[in-house]
Amino acid sequence: RKTSHWAWWVFPTEKEGMNDPEGTRVTRSTAEMLLRESAAENWQLVLELICDLVEEKGMRILPAIDHGRVHWFIKFWSELEGVPEWMASVCERLNKLNWPDH
Repeated sequence: RKTSHWAWWVFPTEKEGMNDPEGTRVTRSTAEMLLRESAAENWQLVLELICDLVEEKGMRILPAIDHGRVHWFIKFWSELEGVPEWMASVCERLNKLNWPDH
């Protein structure tokens, strides 16, 4: 179970996290760079682990306050052209659940 504030780093969207001290967000122009970062491989592993857990235990593995962020993460990354197959797969897997937009 998630115990601290980190969802904005794992599920980056165009909106900054409310408690994010760094003001982290991604844009259509920075998304490609993010996917090429050296940490992208670890990011992929984290997202795939979350997908495994969500498929096994449901949305409750993440606090309800983060469900809207997951919704907007799926929307943002699904609409980008040229994302790697792993990101498309993560979005597809997460999208099987009904994440609220708030």
